[in-house]
Amino acid sequence: MSQKKSGMTATGLRGLLIFLMILVIAGSVAGFYYGLQMVREYAVEVSHTTQDAAASDNQFDQLQALRQQLAQTQQLVKKANQIFTTNAKYQSQAVTDFQAYAKKAGVTIDTITFPNEGSTSTTKVVSVTLEDPVEYKRLIHFLQLTETSLPKLQTTSLSISRNTSNNDTVDVAAIKFNMSVK
Repeated sequence: MSQKKSGMTATGLRGLLIFLMILVIAGSVAGFYYGLQMVREYAVEVSHTTQDAAASDNQFDQLQALRQQLAQTQQLVKKANQIFTTNAKYQSQAVTDFQAYAKKAGVTIDTITFPNEGSTSTTKVVSVTLEDPVEYKRLIHFLQLTETSLPKLQTTSLSISRNTSNNDTVDVAAIKFNMSVK
């Protein structure tokens, strides 16, 4: 009886090991290549995310600067609008403003009128008559308040004379002002 060996021979085992070694090396190379591609894709993604973050940060800074500039512009627009009053409400504003300035300066207003002579589309004439006699320093204070007011008032006609009864007082004719309107 002849028995057949059912095992592997050395050459067969060597061939199997060489095949497995080539398979392991090929698998390692394929795995390394696949891993390298994944790392490259991740690096590109990180690079794009970093650039997007930098761009967003830059846009945020630009938005903040723009917001600040807009706030400053709004203040300038508000201030510019205060320089003028509208045609529709200049009379009521003039009466209110002149009464406030007179009260601050300690003078009394007799009348406020709105003559049409000298009025244009951008300025309106307002005539203010003060109660005589007026202390000179109070008159000066009243004029300073009107000249530095908003809306813009400009004295165009002023006539004063010394009061004979008191050297500190003056008699004032009607004072004419130009009021800026838009």
